[in-house]
Amino acid sequence: KLYAKIYLTIISFIGMLIFLVESDFITQSLEDWVFIYMLSASILLLSYFSINLPPKDNSFSMDSAIYLAVTFLYGIDLAMNVLFISILIESLYKRKMLWWKHLFNF
Repeated sequence: KLYAKIYLTIISFIGMLIFLVESDFITQSLEDWVFIYMLSASILLLSYFSINLPPKDNSFSMDSAIYLAVTFLYGIDLAMNVLFISILIESLYKRKMLWWKHLFNF
């Protein structure tokens, strides 16, 4: 179990380092920021309202459809910026999940 946490920490640190080095997070225009916030809000709404499936109370959400559409239409840079903001906000209101699980999901 300790090795798994060390592995998750190393992988998460490498991923965040690559994201910070390669991302153009600071140099976005005002229109891009409005679009990023709008997409982040739609993702948060879609992840909050899940669709229930009948047999054993299973559910799924449609937030991955937004990520996929943004990746295909606008590229991976915008999709990663939207993912970063939505994961950051989601980690604030889903306190039951441990912080390193949010970091590894990013």
